Amino acid sequence: MAEVVKCPNCNAQLHIVPNVNVLKCEYCDTEIILNEYIPYSENTITNHGINYPKLRKKWNNSIITADIIQIAISFLFVILMDSGSDIAEGIGILVLFVSAVYSVAVPVHLAHKRPVNPDIKNPSKLSTGLMLYGLFLISFAVTTFITIIITT
Repeated sequence: MAEVVKCPNCNAQLHIVPNVNVLKCEYCDTEIILNEYIPYSENTITNHGINYPKLRKKWNNSIITADIIQIAISFLFVILMDSGSDIAEGIGILVLFVSAVYSVAVPVHLAHKRPVNPDIKNPSKLSTGLMLYGLFLISFAVTTFITIIITT
């Protein structure tokens, strides 16, 4: 069975390669240095050279992008439902389904990808996910409300 370690930044499982002392996480590019004098199952992991403010900014930009996409989906839904065409309303129902799946999947994904700084107390991934669910719900509600006012 292959030995694995968890990335200290994104918690991804990384497979240890024999005779390799440095691993690079394929998800977040964190460099993981394995202590060659300790058996693999007891390896210590250090994360030298990680720029947490840069990782955090990149993660925040991902949230903004995902929220803009959610807002666009909300506008599309309301416009299709207001069109008066049966075909457009059918597509609108499909867009609503896509929006619901997106609103659940994306916050979970973003909460999982949140950079973790070992030097400070970090919020749990559950609380981060709930915060993101709230953000997406508010964006959907406000966008829908504004679009209904504009289209009526």
